[in-house]
Amino acid sequence: MSTQAPSDLKSTVNLPDNSFPQKGNLVQAEPARLQKWLSNNLYQQIRNARAGKTIYNLHDGPPYANGKIHMGTALNKILKDFVVKSRSMMGYDTPYIPGYDCHGLPIEKKVEEELEKAKLKKQDLSALEIRKRCRAFAERHIADMNNDFSRLGVLGEWENPYQTMNYQYEADTLRALGNFIRQGSVYRGFKPVHWCINCQTALAEAEVTRKKHISPSVYVKFPLKSDPSQIDAQLAGKKVSVIIWTTTPWTLPANLGISFSASFDYSAVEVDGEVYIVASDMLKVVSEKIAWQDPKVIAQFKGAKLDRLSAQHPFINRESLFMLGDHVTLEAGTGCVHTAPGHGHDDYIIGKQYGLEVYCPVDSRGKFKSEVERFGEKQVFAANKEIIELLKELNILLKHEDYEHEYPHCWRCSKPVIFRATPQWFISMDKTDLRGRALKAIREIKWKPTWGDERMHNMFADRIDWCISRQRTWGVPIAALYCKDCDTELISADLIDHVADIFEKESADAWYARPVEELVPQGTKCSKCESTNFRKEMDIMDVWLDSGVSWMTMERRGYQVPVDLYLEGSDQYRGWFNSSLVCCLEMKGVSPYKTCITHGYVLDKEKEKMSKSVGNVMEPGKIMQQHGADILRLWASSIDYTEDMSISDEILKRVSESYRKIRNIAKYALGNLAGFSPTTDTVAFKDMMEIDRWAVSVSQELIKKVRKAYEEYEFHVAYREILGFCSLELSSLYFDILKDRLYTYPPKSFERRSAQSAIYIIIKTLTLLSAPLTAFTADEIWDFLPKEGDEASSVHIAEFPSYNSSLVEADLLTRWERLFAVRDRVKKALEEGGFGGGSSLKAKVSLYTKGEELEFLQGYQSQLHFIFITSQTEVIADESATELKVKVEAASGQKCERCWHFTDNTAANPRYPTVCSRCANNIIAGWPNQ
Repeated sequence: MSTQAPSDLKSTVNLPDNSFPQKGNLVQAEPARLQKWLSNNLYQQIRNARAGKTIYNLHDGPPYANGKIHMGTALNKILKDFVVKSRSMMGYDTPYIPGYDCHGLPIEKKVEEELEKAKLKKQDLSALEIRKRCRAFAERHIADMNNDFSRLGVLGEWENPYQTMNYQYEADTLRALGNFIRQGSVYRGFKPVHWCINCQTALAEAEVTRKKHISPSVYVKFPLKSDPSQIDAQLAGKKVSVIIWTTTPWTLPANLGISFSASFDYSAVEVDGEVYIVASDMLKVVSEKIAWQDPKVIAQFKGAKLDRLSAQHPFINRESLFMLGDHVTLEAGTGCVHTAPGHGHDDYIIGKQYGLEVYCPVDSRGKFKSEVERFGEKQVFAANKEIIELLKELNILLKHEDYEHEYPHCWRCSKPVIFRATPQWFISMDKTDLRGRALKAIREIKWKPTWGDERMHNMFADRIDWCISRQRTWGVPIAALYCKDCDTELISADLIDHVADIFEKESADAWYARPVEELVPQGTKCSKCESTNFRKEMDIMDVWLDSGVSWMTMERRGYQVPVDLYLEGSDQYRGWFNSSLVCCLEMKGVSPYKTCITHGYVLDKEKEKMSKSVGNVMEPGKIMQQHGADILRLWASSIDYTEDMSISDEILKRVSESYRKIRNIAKYALGNLAGFSPTTDTVAFKDMMEIDRWAVSVSQELIKKVRKAYEEYEFHVAYREILGFCSLELSSLYFDILKDRLYTYPPKSFERRSAQSAIYIIIKTLTLLSAPLTAFTADEIWDFLPKEGDEASSVHIAEFPSYNSSLVEADLLTRWERLFAVRDRVKKALEEGGFGGGSSLKAKVSLYTKGEELEFLQGYQSQLHFIFITSQTEVIADESATELKVKVEAASGQKCERCWHFTDNTAANPRYPTVCSRCANNIIAGWPNQ
């Protein structure tokens, strides 16, 4: 009778369970999981699980509801989702109410484009019809954008986002204006503002971006009209001119003066029989520009001596008054500043001080009015060339060249803007010390990056009064009236409140739908002539005032103001952050946010701005169709979002490789947890095998690092720690070493249960920590994890693990760091000895050393060949050794067909003639019937 067992060794090996898919198939799997989340109302389940916990409020800045999401809006929403999910998993109750900015020029322009395609003219439609079309456009795109943002894995109240065109919201916006009116901060004035001649509307500072632009730079002489001897006796009888420099020749027809600094030194220099006045410190620069060969200084004097003298306008029959102003600098030009009060803020201020007219001969189209001799009806930028030609003809142009500089552009249409004096509504920054209060609040806000503090501070330090009126149709109208009989304006808190109540029921469309008599409170009279005949103001409010009061809506929906966080693109320092701060300070006396974070712009691989015309645009929708949302989320977590960042196919390919590493770790772990119950099979930490305790200890260190990264909004640090843990500690070390024990020991043996207990802790920890980043995949892994007790149905309902010091052995970590350093030496020797590339089990390793190191390594003698993944390892005393010596040679004995180790005891058990004695014993213990 044969004592030999049947040779079915494969059935005695614990091969991993393959239920968890090797590939994510994210493009197909994610929509199905998203539908599951929506069907189960996962968002509300999370809220219910955190009921009664400390609330954390992130207030969503509203994107424009005017088209498909792009990489910037996708990044923004993903980052916010990182915050919301990570804070929720820290134990906070984290509501997320998305919002949409529905009013304003972007949507109105889109509607105008639709009208053009339908061969309709805007002027043939009523304002009310335009508004209805704008509302319908926004509603249509909100539905699309909701789907796109949700597809990214962002959970929130998508069925009920806040919208700036909601009736209640429009009423709140108007009431906010009423609050400013009560404080006496609102006024109507005729002063220069940024004006877009393409959009034909005023712009606030927040709506202006500065881009490189080439302007015509001209040096022009203004002949002195006053007696030059009033300046200095040396100038008596001389032909004297003042030289100005400007990059806007088109403003010269509006010139009414020249500004000087009272404290600067000025020089009168004689060149070719004429005398020119420039600032002394600019004389060298001006001489080089104009190519003066030998300018002779004949007089020097302080700018104060020029006060209220005058020059002759170079081509218009009027004087140009000399004025003294603090705005004059020596950074460029001549120190003699061309001043047109209708075309510049500083010009306006000094002009008012000297009683000059706010003269603006340019209409809303950017064309000179007919009254302007030679240039009437000409567009201002086009007129530059003709003005320069005229200056040449009159022999008053000293120098003309192209000048590249930062110039204001409309951030809606990207066209250059002009400064143009028009009647507008303003909010004063000084009436209630808004500027001072804002500067104080800015210092108390936490900014990330930290330089945001200084950037915001500088904006408010020099901020002019806020121009809040826009000459457009789609927005919240400024509820002001004008007397038909005397043109006196009427704007009051009582009128505002009355109209706001109507808006709350009927929307702001009521301003256009109702006759003025139905909008005026009973008994309203003109304050000047007591007439009761009024006409409506047709300007709308700046949409930044719209979005600047969004915190009011959040308060209505349970948010506490100030909220914990605002997180937006870096362009919002001048936008939403700015207007929100002003509005909340005026209405509540506090900042609307405690912490303010900004992210950079998404650029192409060459760090260039994305542009459809260039063809370098990457669309999030297409990326998700090709790779899945988790790849896009993982990319967002891999970058330092506080700076500008790149995205490309090549970058996404690298991110996909990182994703596969994480997924492979999950597959390995889940596959080897088959048959393991955390409730009944867990080995206590103190009883685990030493390398298992090491792995659990390292996972606790990971918890500490990743939680800290989430707390500090350092998502790229969380990503780096998680990926590093997967690649190094798990893949290269622990899982590599563990294979033999997992595969060959009996299924229920202590050795295998010890490993499974550690793996369970590790993969559960890893899944929880990565859930905010890879929202879909982490939830998929969670479904496959063995459950202990009444576990959460989704990883997003669960909470992060806390760092547990009882699961950390500091001495053990130090010991294994030392062992792994020896392992690195051995691996190198194996490769050099021809035993690399998976053939290390054919090798025997001998370690030669002495002293404490000898004693240390001998303590691990029985484990070393498993750690090195060799068949045999011995530690040999060598008193002559000055450092550890590694010897590699072929292992002795026969190869075990089951574990592949070479041993001298293969066939020791005649029942199993092709396996080693260790495997024979394991088979008998775990598979007795084999």
